[in-house]
Amino acid sequence: MQVGYAFFQRGYRAGGPAHPAHRGSPVASPVIGYLKVTARHIEINYTWHTGAGRHAAIATLIDRLNGDIGTALAPGGDVTASLRPFLTLRILGVIPLHQMTGPHAITCVAKLAELYQPGTALDHWSASTKPAPAPAAGPQPRAGNAIRQAGSRPHGK
Repeated sequence: MQVGYAFFQRGYRAGGPAHPAHRGSPVASPVIGYLKVTARHIEINYTWHTGAGRHAAIATLIDRLNGDIGTALAPGGDVTASLRPFLTLRILGVIPLHQMTGPHAITCVAKLAELYQPGTALDHWSASTKPAPAPAAGPQPRAGNAIRQAGSRPHGK
């Protein structure tokens, strides 16, 4: 378990999972459009690019939280208030902030601040951009394969 965590941690700081099956950028990554930091004030404008699967899962969960699951979770009707402690632990407890890259850390703190704003609704709080475009289908050629694809013969053959 500890090995897997360290493996993920190294890849996360590098901008993507380090496991060979997960090359490239993370499926959910923040994009910061504007950031201004002063001694006592932070302004940030950001969005999250999510994969199609995560985007669909979030939309489905929000629909359920606005329906049957929300009724069971918060009979009084304030689902956001009922989920705040859980979501706070998820934001702060999954990966420690000091192990994240700058954009990931600042957007996690921004999400936490948004969660505690009066009147925050989960569907607005969890809104993400449209799903990021899917990578091209099929295996990507490696540098060694590019020579053969161009019509040249590899050395020694």
